[in-house]
Amino acid sequence: MNACLSELAGILEQELTVAEELEQNLAAQKQAILDWNMEQLIAQLDARTPWLSRLAALENQRADCLVRSGFDHRTTTLRHLLAALPPDAPERDRLAALQGDSKIFFRRLQADERLLHELMENLLAHIHGALKSLLPPEPTTYGETGAAQAPRPETTLLHGRA
Repeated sequence: MNACLSELAGILEQELTVAEELEQNLAAQKQAILDWNMEQLIAQLDARTPWLSRLAALENQRADCLVRSGFDHRTTTLRHLLAALPPDAPERDRLAALQGDSKIFFRRLQADERLLHELMENLLAHIHGALKSLLPPEPTTYGETGAAQAPRPETTLLHGRA
């Protein structure tokens, strides 16, 4: 089990390194939005993809490590592993520190990402509103029966599909 725990700790450390890179990437995305630099934003979104792939690969490695050690990777948590360790186990302190660091880091990363998405949605709504005000008012047209006809559909640019 010590080999598994050492390998698991190494994987968790790598995951934290990837999380740091993702956090830096997220900060660069925010800055690109603030600078209104869409080219830089697209570049940062493209740069994020390999880090997410690396994180997925590390999660698979972590699951394989647990399976090789006889644990169910879907239900086994680091908290369960720490609880099963004797109090004087040398891996306990390292894993407990990694548990705390990863919990803080990934929660902050998820919250920052959610806030960035909300900012982008708000900006899109403001842009949509500004573009909508540029359209000429629709003249009311009446059909043969005297009922008002349906207005023309708005352009796709106004629906955020451009």
